[in-house]
Amino acid sequence: MTEKGLYEVLLETGLPVAHVVFKNAPQRPPYVIYRSLESHDMYADDTNFLPVSAWMVELYLDTTDTTAKNALDDVFLKHHITYSTYESYIATEQLIMVAYTMETIGD
Repeated sequence: MTEKGLYEVLLETGLPVAHVVFKNAPQRPPYVIYRSLESHDMYADDTNFLPVSAWMVELYLDTTDTTAKNALDDVFLKHHITYSTYESYIATEQLIMVAYTMETIGD
């Protein structure tokens, strides 16, 4: 899956989505930020032949309401995207961050 493909999947949640940072204005939670963590393509004979990308999708919340989290879970399930998740509290921002990590294979 390409960066554009992941972006389109995330838009299906109905939440504001940005790659790395919102450029025009700060967002009110809930919102989603996504970024590439690394690429470790499959290769042989001096050629990368199958892209393998690791992604982080971060959901920012100001309450423990599960509606936004469920929207992400549902869209990942719909598109057969497997993921790991962890949650942390950002005290300086008074926000909850739910981070999803995943790998995608191919374009």
